[in-house]
Amino acid sequence: MLTSTQQIFKSFNCPKCDTPYSKTAGAENTPTQTICSFQEFPEILHSLSNGSGCFDREPTPSYYLMELLSSEAFKLDRQGKGYVQTTQSITIPECPVCHQKYSLRDAKKEPCILHCGHTAWGENRLKTFLRELEEKSTQKEAEMKSICEDCGKEVSLLEMFQCMDCGGKMLCSRCVCKNHHPHQIIDLEVVETKKLEQVTRETIIPQIEVYNVCFPELQANLIKNFNECQKKILSRTDQLGYLNGFAEVNEQQKACMAFGERFETICEKYLGELRSFNTGIEKLIDDINESPK
Repeated sequence: MLTSTQQIFKSFNCPKCDTPYSKTAGAENTPTQTICSFQEFPEILHSLSNGSGCFDREPTPSYYLMELLSSEAFKLDRQGKGYVQTTQSITIPECPVCHQKYSLRDAKKEPCILHCGHTAWGENRLKTFLRELEEKSTQKEAEMKSICEDCGKEVSLLEMFQCMDCGGKMLCSRCVCKNHHPHQIIDLEVVETKKLEQVTRETIIPQIEVYNVCFPELQANLIKNFNECQKKILSRTDQLGYLNGFAEVNEQQKACMAFGERFETICEKYLGELRSFNTGIEKLIDDINESPK
């Protein structure tokens, strides 16, 4: 049967402490190249995995790993233990010189890492990732097939049936018609389609409904602070008429003007981000409407 379990890519975890790498440079768990005398090849640890003399030199970020993690093809799992594949397809990394995709099946296309942290063509960690990717693809293909328990033929899972009168036997269409026609038969494509729908709903609903709570709360808090800030600036402005002497009034007037300019700058920045957010949502709606149903 198909499985909805998402498997972690261990090549995106530090081999020393098993911490998932960061997508950005300068973080505690930034993937970092180290020349280690205890290893045959340079290894990729995260920047705070000290203690073995691996970071005697200036640490060099592993740019190709951060580029992979920054794509939409990977995200941290819910427990934060590692990266899993999203619904986006994975783009195989390519050599920046010849622009051919790396491969473990061709020795000339195996990746290797340069001292600067960029990849050219046989690096240990990238090889591990490519190997994992191939294994997961093979496993996914295997999960999509099953053996007919009558004739022994290997058939796509979506073309199989289950006979409930025979203890849930997995059968191909030919054996169903030949030997199990009067029995209670379940179409596995229908079953797997419903399971896929359920998994999709279980994933998407928490993703989108969380904003039903945080957006109204944030908006209410924003309006409250917005009004309070306006009142305080206007209150300071009203106090100018009660001050003694031009010098004191002039000093406070400059402070009020500065507060007003800061308020305007913050609001303009927020409006720009709000317009960008609205444009993004409108574009997403258009993409949903134009996508095949």
